[in-house]
Amino acid sequence: MFKTEKRALKTNIAANALFAIGGFLFALSTRSEAILLDGVYSLVTLIFAVVTWHVADLVMLPDSDKYPFGYVVYEPLVNLFKGLLLFTVAVYALFSAIAGLMAGGTEIHTKMAFLYAIVATAGCAGMAAYFKRVAVRTHSTLVETDARNWVIDTILSAAVAVAFGLSWVLSLSGHTHYLRYVDPLVVAFLSLVVMPVPARIIRDNWAQIVARAPADELIAEIEGLLEQAAPVSQWPEREIRIQQHGRLITVHVYFIVNSGTVQMFDQCRATIDKTLKKHFPYVALDVAFVSDEYWARRASGDD
Repeated sequence: MFKTEKRALKTNIAANALFAIGGFLFALSTRSEAILLDGVYSLVTLIFAVVTWHVADLVMLPDSDKYPFGYVVYEPLVNLFKGLLLFTVAVYALFSAIAGLMAGGTEIHTKMAFLYAIVATAGCAGMAAYFKRVAVRTHSTLVETDARNWVIDTILSAAVAVAFGLSWVLSLSGHTHYLRYVDPLVVAFLSLVVMPVPARIIRDNWAQIVARAPADELIAEIEGLLEQAAPVSQWPEREIRIQQHGRLITVHVYFIVNSGTVQMFDQCRATIDKTLKKHFPYVALDVAFVSDEYWARRASGDD
């Protein structure tokens, strides 16, 4: 699973390098700010792809005296900075497009821009599909974030293709006086479309860094799995705490019991661990059994 993740991240570096170079070369030849934005986006993701490559190794290292809980916090931290930089690029591009419109637009080579956008859209869509499959298989938030980035790149390229395709039609029909405004309008539109995606990346990873409760869907899924492994009918009183840092999900379960043996408790713990790891390969489990409910409430923050 880890080898699959590393192979995907290596592919991400190569693909982003190719798209960044292609974007800058075509932006120079077509004088298109929209294609330049596509190239800058690929360059930013390339920089973080290299960082992500090293972080993927780091988060798999065992804990140490300096990091007693491991290095998993670096995963959402990298994703957070990636989201911040991409959001900054989108905001800058929006203001640049507004300035371009106020200056009277820009003249571009629409045919060449259209052909570039068609090829780029197909390539980005293929990469997005590939990374989504790998993210599901590896449970890696690093790969999941890269999948989101390729979705954004697909949207960027597709919007450029549609806009410049229409521009090409306009040029053939003789309505050339509108063409100067197509490029800045496309950039402004793309910036507004892109902004929500890095905003969500920032929100989700900041929540993990500050140890906020994970998504309700994740909590409900884990509680359902706990019910399968340790039914309420057998273990009626419990307190549950769940945290997520990147791929690692930490689950604390405190059972309030009146009787039982150590062997019985160990069997319960083993069943929970096996059940959770079928769905979440990277899970840190802590199961405690107490007779005084005060300690369970206190450990879960209710007292």
